[in-house]
Amino acid sequence: MLNITDKIINEIYEEVMKRLENFYNHNLNYYKPKIVVFGNIENLLIDKFNVLDFKQVNINELDYIFITELSCKMLVSLSNLIPLTKEEEFILKGLSIGKKIYILKILSQNSFQLLLSKK
Repeated sequence: MLNITDKIINEIYEEVMKRLENFYNHNLNYYKPKIVVFGNIENLLIDKFNVLDFKQVNINELDYIFITELSCKMLVSLSNLIPLTKEEEFILKGLSIGKKIYILKILSQNSFQLLLSKK
């Protein structure tokens, strides 16, 4: 059997835990990480992140860079550190300052062979 002091302590503890959980959930929902997406924007990304245009954002303000589809041509130019487009230049700048970059899909080897055959 709990005495009155233990009961009060338990009630205070439960109330503090509720308030901390509410505070955490409120702040978690309040802040959406800032990202730039290259490629098709998935609905999942729009719901969870603040999606910005790379032409209108300061790269230092970004949290992540998402590349939804990385072509072999882009992969080669990025790996050689020779950007061919403004997008690739932005990605390389992000890499150089330590931004987290996520690649969701790399196009297949067949895409690479088609790319070579067109030259």
